[in-house]
Amino acid sequence: MRGFTLIEMIVAIGIFSMVSTLAIGSLLILTSAERHVSSVQINQDNVRFAIEAMSRDIRTGYFYNSCGGVMSLEDGCFKFVNATGIDVQYCRGNESGCSPVGKRLLRVVDGTAYVFTASDIEVEKLIFRLYGHNDTPNRAQPRLTVFLQAIALKGQKNETKMDIQTSVSQLDLDI
Repeated sequence: MRGFTLIEMIVAIGIFSMVSTLAIGSLLILTSAERHVSSVQINQDNVRFAIEAMSRDIRTGYFYNSCGGVMSLEDGCFKFVNATGIDVQYCRGNESGCSPVGKRLLRVVDGTAYVFTASDIEVEKLIFRLYGHNDTPNRAQPRLTVFLQAIALKGQKNETKMDIQTSVSQLDLDI
């Protein structure tokens, strides 16, 4: 009966240590990647939810208009009357209200501003384009295209840029 020599034990332990180190390193990398993907998914879900909620609100509204009265709506501000008859406005701004330098998506209801996106999401661009408004000669059904460009976790390692566009058509024509 013969046992292992000291050299054989040292070689076996060395090989086992290298394999273990590689396996643990791989697991740490996978865990870090999973955290990154999870945070990106959460932020994308937040922005998608905001756009979907805004679209649902706008779809059932009427008397579409820009905040500045110009129909190009490039200023990132859109107002209308919602299905319950309340004045609603969507714009880019900060917690105190609509402002072109603000970085949050706001929903303003009867003059009170509510932040509509998570705190780690900055809205870089918010553009509304209105087609077929009642001021047009053929009184086509109004259709609004919303373009939102946002950055999640700005300045951090997992910074994520998102471009989302949706079109919304009014359910009922303005009376």
